[in-house]
Amino acid sequence: MKKVYISSTYKDLIEYRKAAYEALRKIRYNVVCMEDYVARDDRALAACEADVAACDIYVGIFAWRYGHIPNDDDNKALRSITELEYRKASGKKTCLVFLLSDEAPWPSTLRDAETDEEDRGERIRKLRAELKERCAGYFSTPAELATEVMAAVYQHESTRRVQRLDVLDEVKESIELGPSYLPIFRRR
Repeated sequence: MKKVYISSTYKDLIEYRKAAYEALRKIRYNVVCMEDYVARDDRALAACEADVAACDIYVGIFAWRYGHIPNDDDNKALRSITELEYRKASGKKTCLVFLLSDEAPWPSTLRDAETDEEDRGERIRKLRAELKERCAGYFSTPAELATEVMAAVYQHESTRRVQRLDVLDEVKESIELGPSYLPIFRRR
């Protein structure tokens, strides 16, 4: 069973995370997320990055909070755990990114621009701008997010299956051409 890691800030996206989690579980994916964490002898950042590394698919959900920045010797760039999870997955895993629509109503109490005295939302705006360069999905409600996540995962898996079939066709053609084209399939 494929493992999917759900990444986001927490208190602003509780219902959204739950919707994505339940949608993925219904289509029989093994979902890893912070809600299932128990006490363990790890730093939070190390635990999250290890879980990202162990998953097949990364699902990143981003609204308007940047998230907790761990005070860790390995975090000299002062990035949030949520951004570090994304960076850990990017280029190594299938990364499916979902952004709260710019037009979606959102409480000011859940926007760093209104609540973070230090950075005034600059970090999350910069990260969202970078993420918009990807083929991101957009959502306004938990139900929309669940639909977007299921569609993206399904499309990703369908594409992978077709690619595997294409490889099988190539192997079949090589066998038909004879043993010299595919030595591992020589007939005895």
